[in-house]
Amino acid sequence: MNHRKHGKCTVTKVIVVLFIISQFLPLIAAYADDVDKKEIGTWSIEDYSDHDGINDLDYAHFEAYQWYQYLGGNGYSREVRNLDDDAEEAHWECATFGGDDTVDDLDAIYFTGHGFSVLFAFNLDTDGDDECERFVSPFECEWGEDDLEWIYLHCCSALDEGDKTDWNYAFDGLHGICGFDTVSYVWSDGRTGYYTAYYIVQGYSVGDAWKTATENTQFSNVTAAIYRAQIWIDSQVYDYYDEELDEGWIDYTDPWVSLYGIIYTSWDGEC
Repeated sequence: MNHRKHGKCTVTKVIVVLFIISQFLPLIAAYADDVDKKEIGTWSIEDYSDHDGINDLDYAHFEAYQWYQYLGGNGYSREVRNLDDDAEEAHWECATFGGDDTVDDLDAIYFTGHGFSVLFAFNLDTDGDDECERFVSPFECEWGEDDLEWIYLHCCSALDEGDKTDWNYAFDGLHGICGFDTVSYVWSDGRTGYYTAYYIVQGYSVGDAWKTATENTQFSNVTAAIYRAQIWIDSQVYDYYDEELDEGWIDYTDPWVSLYGIIYTSWDGEC
């Protein structure tokens, strides 16, 4: 099977520890605002011809498409599918950094492209600022204050464990990010995206779906990861790793719920 791996680079660490004492209330199911409509979207980039030093990436569209199509055929609302230059850096960033925060209108999104430590790459510079040109970094984002709950970053090293707490900056109601600590692979049959969606539909939690899919589709030199919030309600910790994608656990931006912490877990592939 054809495959291609992404590159990796290092960025300056800025470490934040997030720990907030919570208030208490009974746990209830609640969506950000669309109630029973779960909206999904994809951003995938194969053409990096305008980004110096980054090679094109075959099969990126297939991975995102398989995730999008399988979920869309099983009760999720297909809303956005952006390919190559239509997949814009600005869609992910907040207005302070020249973005329009389009991704926050959806509930779950899947990105496939090149990635580096706490960065993922786009072909064009569309945000109009001078920060991390043609890259999205956590320092430019505020995810989750509207709809967005889950992000899949199918790219190399974006969830590099050495810099993991940099992602705290981007959590503004976001439930979690699924990604990779190391190199990762894309496949011509889109198998990682497909099986991630398949296990979600089978009733796996978000964490277990990503873990099982990556163990079954990535090589043993790959370390996948999930970085997600925990909330503390009525003296009990609820870990979003255990949330099912269509459940819609209560958002910790609710005035009665506080964030307990952001937790990182990783595991090796077994394919």
